[in-house]
Amino acid sequence: MISTFSMYGASKAACEAMICSYANMYDFKAVIYRLANVIGTSTHGVIYDFIKKLSANRLMLEILRN
Repeated sequence: MISTFSMYGASKAACEAMICSYANMYDFKAVIYRLANVIGTSTHGVIYDFIKKLSANRLMLEILRN
């Protein structure tokens, strides 16, 4: 079972399941890429938050969870 904490995450998981199902049904290989920040710099999100936290303290990384 896939655990999601947002409608955004649930919709990504649902779309990936549909792609896998379609590929299996019609016997072809599907590859799914989740590209992070393909346009410019980011000022939000998990990676941005991790980098910001590690810049402040390289010895400890606090990871938040909903």
